[in-house]
Amino acid sequence: MFSMALTPRRTFLVNRPFQLRFSIFVCLWVVAISFVYPLIIQQLFEALMRYAEKDPGSAPLKQIQVAKEDLINLLFWSQVGFVTLAFMFSIFVSHRIAGPLYKLTEAMKKAKYSTLKEVIQFREKDYFKEIATAFNDMNVAIRSRNETAKTLIDQASALMHHDPMRAHDLLEKAKEVLN
Repeated sequence: MFSMALTPRRTFLVNRPFQLRFSIFVCLWVVAISFVYPLIIQQLFEALMRYAEKDPGSAPLKQIQVAKEDLINLLFWSQVGFVTLAFMFSIFVSHRIAGPLYKLTEAMKKAKYSTLKEVIQFREKDYFKEIATAFNDMNVAIRSRNETAKTLIDQASALMHHDPMRAHDLLEKAKEVLN
């Protein structure tokens, strides 16, 4: 029986179009959602500067402006770093999705030309383990039906000249098994 072994994956982009689209989608949402914070900070600083302009005893406007620019700069680079981390994380998560689907696709391609002895196993933290179980169960069921039909056909073949009616009945049973 052939088994797809649990080996470490060397390639994280097993389904590049899906994984890149997924990661870009996640990052766009991260950017859209986290873009609110710099806008709020910007508005707060502008309100502070308007207040400082009216109050002569407050901090100098130049210091407030420098602090605002420093904070916006920090937020910008934090955002870049956060989006980069989100992209890498989403590639990793999408790999847990695309990897099993890739393995299932490869197993189905092999099963097309084999005796359905293909057994697949997903890694412990992969998603869709139930698909591997269903695929393996399907192969066992199909293989069992094929073996039963083959046995009936062999028996019918042996009886063809001696008992054609019994041979015909066995062939009908084989047809039922395969349907």
